[in-house]
Amino acid sequence: MTREEWLIKAIEMIDEEIFNGNLGSKETKYQVSIGWTKSSRALGETIFPYDGEDVNLDDFFPVTIHVRCDIKDPIKILGVLVHECIHTFMNIKSHGKDFKHVALGVGFEKPVTRYNPNDRLISTLENI
Repeated sequence: MTREEWLIKAIEMIDEEIFNGNLGSKETKYQVSIGWTKSSRALGETIFPYDGEDVNLDDFFPVTIHVRCDIKDPIKILGVLVHECIHTFMNIKSHGKDFKHVALGVGFEKPVTRYNPNDRLISTLENI
C-alpha cells in the first residue's frame, strides 16, 4: 500500500467513524498528498480548484488535501486529516464560525486553527 492509498483509506475511515459517513468521501473527487505546506506553521492544507467564471472544473485538478511530510506520528496525521476533511468535504474555506462549530463538534478544542484534539478524538483516531 502506498502512502497515498493509506491516506485515502484513512479519510474513508474518518468519514465513517467521525462523520458517520456524511462527508461523501467515496463519491467526491479529491486527491491527497504529502509534502511541504505553503506556511511553515501549517500541518496541513486544503487547496481548492480554480473558482473562476465559465470554467469547467473537470479541466482542473480536484480539491487537494495536503499533509506536511515531517509529521511522523500516525495519530497526528489522522488528526490533521480530520481538520482538512472539514475544509474539503464541507467546502469550508476559512476558520470562521462554520468551521469552528464543526471542529468543536468532532473533538477539537480551541483554538481550532492549531492541532488541538481532545481525549475523545484521540481515542477515536487510535481506533482508526
